[in-house]
Amino acid sequence: MVTHTFEMGADQVRPRFQILNQAGDCRTLLGLCSGNAPDEPLWLEPRQDEVLASTSALSLLPTKKFTIELPKAKHAATDFVVPLTYELNGSVSGIRTRLNSVLSEKVPEFMETLKKDPVVSIKYSDRFICSPWNTIILSGILGFFAKDTIESIEIRTLFKNPDARHPSYANHDWTRSEFLKTMLTIWMKEILGTRPDVILSTDKKDVPHDRNFELTLASGDQYICNFTHGMGHWTRDYSQRINFKFNLEAPTDTQCTAMMDICRTAKIKSSTNETTLISIYKSISQGTKAA
Repeated sequence: MVTHTFEMGADQVRPRFQILNQAGDCRTLLGLCSGNAPDEPLWLEPRQDEVLASTSALSLLPTKKFTIELPKAKHAATDFVVPLTYELNGSVSGIRTRLNSVLSEKVPEFMETLKKDPVVSIKYSDRFICSPWNTIILSGILGFFAKDTIESIEIRTLFKNPDARHPSYANHDWTRSEFLKTMLTIWMKEILGTRPDVILSTDKKDVPHDRNFELTLASGDQYICNFTHGMGHWTRDYSQRINFKFNLEAPTDTQCTAMMDICRTAKIKSSTNETTLISIYKSISQGTKAA
């Protein structure tokens, strides 16, 4: 399949892009944009004042061909894939223990590697670590990787404008960026014993949504653990009758106490019956440290 893109104009129908499949069929996406034409870096972004339509009636337009070299692979083929459906369901406080049991059974080779060559650094990027609930679940997963040998933790997430609703539950997002950054920092330091570097952005382009745990081992080797659905695969067990209300603008010590109460009493369960995957592979972007 070949894809061709075109720059948009104003007040006229222009092709956004054309796709030519192996059978030679051409499909064109057309756009009509009112007002000024979008700036060059933004012309592929959707606009509220634009009408889109697709057609197979147009032939492939004249284009200039150029070659782009494929980037070198940053990692080898996936070494292990671990499916999860309900295996982590249970008490919030026991997340790391259950994850340890699952990986010990499914990928003993990887677990043996971590015993001999422990994790010293973790980086995690996810656009939806914005609520106390997801922060708690993430700390359980990080707690599995972050042993006594951990030296640094980096968490990158997105701060979005709050919803119109008044946030009042633990699964609602923090309404102010300073609360999000402060609570992520304080909570992870409290649970993991290591102060994380929390990087917030308001532009989703700056936050890779790969949901990868990038693990650097003591030897310098690096592994990637990808969680297909991130922390959003798990929700609270609604069969429990517990207080899930949360004041997201309370003083930080009050919020920490409320989060501790949730850890002690709440249970998690899969949000759907859909299987999520943990894909584990060794990075080849960096070599090992010299002995």
